[in-house]
Amino acid sequence: MAEVPVLIVGGGPIGLSAAILLASHGVPSLLVERHPATTDHPKARGLNIRTMELFRQWGVEEAVRKHSLPPEAWRFIWCTTVAGEEIGRVEDRDDAVLTKSPTSRCLVAQDAVEAELRAVAEAKPLVDLRFSTELRSFVQDDSGVTGTIADLKGGSGETVRAEYVIAADGAASRVRQALGIEMQGPAALAHMLNIHFRADLTRWFAHRPCVGFFFAAPELVGGSILAVNGTDRWLSLFRYDPEAGDTPEDFTTGRCIEVVRGGVGVPDLDVEVINTLPWTMTAQVAERFREGRVFLAGDAAHRFTPAGGFGMNNGIQDVHNLAWKLAAVLNGCASPSLLDTYEAERRPVAQSNTSWSLNNAVRIGAIYSAIQSQDLDKMKAQIEGQKDHIAAEGQDLGFWYESAAVIPDGSEAPLTVPSEYLPTSRPGSRAPHAWLERKGRRVSTLDLLDRGFTLLAGPAGQPWRDAARSVARSTSIPLEAYCVGPDRDLADPSGEWLTTYEIDDDGAVLIRPDGHVAWRSRAGLTEPRRTLDSVMRTVLCR
Repeated sequence: MAEVPVLIVGGGPIGLSAAILLASHGVPSLLVERHPATTDHPKARGLNIRTMELFRQWGVEEAVRKHSLPPEAWRFIWCTTVAGEEIGRVEDRDDAVLTKSPTSRCLVAQDAVEAELRAVAEAKPLVDLRFSTELRSFVQDDSGVTGTIADLKGGSGETVRAEYVIAADGAASRVRQALGIEMQGPAALAHMLNIHFRADLTRWFAHRPCVGFFFAAPELVGGSILAVNGTDRWLSLFRYDPEAGDTPEDFTTGRCIEVVRGGVGVPDLDVEVINTLPWTMTAQVAERFREGRVFLAGDAAHRFTPAGGFGMNNGIQDVHNLAWKLAAVLNGCASPSLLDTYEAERRPVAQSNTSWSLNNAVRIGAIYSAIQSQDLDKMKAQIEGQKDHIAAEGQDLGFWYESAAVIPDGSEAPLTVPSEYLPTSRPGSRAPHAWLERKGRRVSTLDLLDRGFTLLAGPAGQPWRDAARSVARSTSIPLEAYCVGPDRDLADPSGEWLTTYEIDDDGAVLIRPDGHVAWRSRAGLTEPRRTLDSVMRTVLCR
């Protein structure tokens, strides 16, 4: 019987990210995926700022960005058809965001993302990737999970013993169903069919790059054509109605070609259908994210509408939250009760993003209602009100955690607006980005994170730094510590770091491996070593 610390079920972007993260923390994993390879369908097409920050840390940002649409494509265009009259635009720019992060959003299709993540995972000696392999059954006890996996290419079955399981096996998660975990929220808002096709639409896209075209013609209502690479690969989305007798099988290649030609508005357009994918639009969150030693992540735990593009992003951030906690428990640094904070922290974020994406979908529905009534003025007003669909830096970066792994300091929670992010070092929040210098080289504060805990202290905060280094030497806790300021470990060229991090010269901030602030002291204290000992015990639930 094979034994592994963590078994990952699902080889999409969530499962692959989990394997990469666990390896970075020194934890071996076995990933099983029943499909023979990563997806050949574009699916999601946008990576938000926080996800790109993580990709930057993992060294995969540049590889992913090679597949992206141009930065100016952050807009939706409403038109009668792609070749027809343009009615309105919903657009946003990254200009205001670029001071708040070392990177920016990226418009790239999921098939390209998965391929790049797979390449990174395959290069990790601690990752065992097995495609064409499925988890047939599993049972768990107090000390682990025993599963039966099968090679779908004709190999024999195998028994695997894991201490923990991450279920990243998608919206129809078999693991979630086996655990009897229910989904809460609307189960079927719409039935959709994706048509992944090849055609040359350059003449209508090159001068106005965009995420995609939404149709403002009554006969095309509910449809859109989205850019995959902006040249010859596209994704057509439209609704079908099971109550009217429609099934995905009714959409033959010929019918799909006619659907695409109707949306483009060119009856004789040369179209090649690559593949199709039926799916159901929902807005649901699992009633719980954990059952014993099994954790749900990604679409297995939450299913958003596509309005806003948070599905894949939220899932990647799920495992970013979970991986360091599993590693800390497996390595003996933390109590197993630390794992209870995964659901406590991530489920509220999933609920928030589900509600936000559902509101976006409702606003799109209002536009469709105006289309049906052919009220052009109302249509344009509704389109203008849809800007928050893509202007979502607050929703992306402004969430915070409340759990046993965060020590509150009595400060009030900031007011959050989905379209605007206000940096704060309040415990639970994502640590703010700031440009610093190390040995003459510019680094973001976020570049210092991800492998372990990080303590950042002010220019008079040497006692905090020295205490943290002492804690690291005397324990197995991965902890780096720096003073920030003139002639210190890290220089602050702008002189704004203390203001950004909201501490005094002798204060300090402790940041978790997932980049969220665990604790802060605005000023120095008389017993920093004793204080940090207590802080680390609390954050690690010891």
